[in-house]
Amino acid sequence: MSDNVEKSVSPVQALLSSLNLSAYSQEEQEKILADLSGTIFQGVLVRLVEKMDDKTKKEFSEFVDGDVDGDEIVAFLRENVEGADDVVLEVVRDMTQDVAKLNLSAEAPK
Repeated sequence: MSDNVEKSVSPVQALLSSLNLSAYSQEEQEKILADLSGTIFQGVLVRLVEKMDDKTKKEFSEFVDGDVDGDEIVAFLRENVEGADDVVLEVVRDMTQDVAKLNLSAEAPK
């Protein structure tokens, strides 16, 4: 039964759970989440650019040089990079593993 419960937890829920945000003040929680979302966005962007062919990289560069917002960038990436949503999940999973490792090392006896 625990396997079914474990599988039903989204990568984002797992990441948030591993952060143990309740141990922090509201202000600290907001800062942590803002920093985390920026880090995830950067990680996703790097991986997606790595997956682009030269033509798509050029189009993307020209696209972001214009006056575009985050939603437009996401739409471009989903339309032009195969597996973009999977990359987001991979980055979140990697971040969750990194946070878990940090938590374990912080709890390890010295």
